[in-house]
Amino acid sequence: MYGGSGDNVVRIDTGDVPALLTISCAACTSNFIVEGNGGYEDSLLVNAVGSYTGRQLVDMTGDRTTQLTIQADAAWSVKVEPASTLRSSTRTSGSGDDAIYLGSGANFRLKHTGTSNFIVESYTPGSQFGDLIVNEIGNYNGVRPIDVPAYVEIVADGTWSITRA
Repeated sequence: MYGGSGDNVVRIDTGDVPALLTISCAACTSNFIVEGNGGYEDSLLVNAVGSYTGRQLVDMTGDRTTQLTIQADAAWSVKVEPASTLRSSTRTSGSGDDAIYLGSGANFRLKHTGTSNFIVESYTPGSQFGDLIVNEIGNYNGVRPIDVPAYVEIVADGTWSITRA
């Protein structure tokens, strides 16, 4: 667990494996930004205004994140776990940014109720690139294919669900 208050640069250890970061700044009232140094897909992890709690995947395509640059106006924390701690599911729902693991299925219904970005990316273990599944603004309801097994990262400002179609 890493923590601090205000702006800081923190060296982290992801264990040389794809990692799941649980990031929180519950008392933030202004910009909360977290940037990683692990490569393009791991550069801007969080860009929120106000209170934030969410989960982000890093190092899914072979890059290694060793440092986080954090801008915050309050106390923050970052928990690092192997991405493999995510349980397999074919149906899940949540609110805000999160990460899940889909172990089976092919086509999935994705729903989002919100006013801002809804971005869903999947990462098949061993692949060099992630797949952009959805990138929409506002409400969304549709069926998309996802190659499984896959780690899936969700960026959302509202509630969402992913269900095998």
